[in-house]
Amino acid sequence: MPRPKKVKVPAPPKVNKTKLVERLVEKPSQNIREWLMKEFVLLKRLEAKYPLEFLNMIDFGKKLPSLAVLSCEWGEQELARKYHAFSYQPPTKNKVTLLESKVGENVSVERKKSLRELL
Repeated sequence: MPRPKKVKVPAPPKVNKTKLVERLVEKPSQNIREWLMKEFVLLKRLEAKYPLEFLNMIDFGKKLPSLAVLSCEWGEQELARKYHAFSYQPPTKNKVTLLESKVGENVSVERKKSLRELL
């Protein structure tokens, strides 16, 4: 009997961390290698709290001076707010099922006669 084939789950796309850092942070004109190493350390700290797909998606409108800004009070609040919006899933609505048979007696409602009905 042949073995059933395993279902392949597509892997999430790889994130280029260098491009991510260059997109979020202002790039200096000198000592780029040291700057990148410092920012990678800060990125790893952020990566421990938030997934890399989220960090790749966020945008602050302008470039930050450093990723260290995101570890201060403002940055933590901003990241928490954006992550909540990123991971939010609306609650599922409960579907109402109607019974096939009637329950209770029929009620007749008397309405007021309109002018058209009087004439």
